[in-house]
Amino acid sequence: MGQQIAEMAAKYLDDNMIDYTDRDYFGTWKEFNKECEFIARGFMALGLKKLIYIYLGN
Repeated sequence: MGQQIAEMAAKYLDDNMIDYTDRDYFGTWKEFNKECEFIARGFMALGLKKLIYIYLGN
């Protein structure tokens, strides 16, 4: 999944990825990719590896 996000970020760099209409929050593909990379690095620092599934709940 990370590769797909990186590819979308490369293709649509500064296009909106998310834009909430009911709150003041929006983000580009570039920003979303950066956040995903940050979270992935945090999981790796905790010792989680590829193919370990994490249930985050609702």
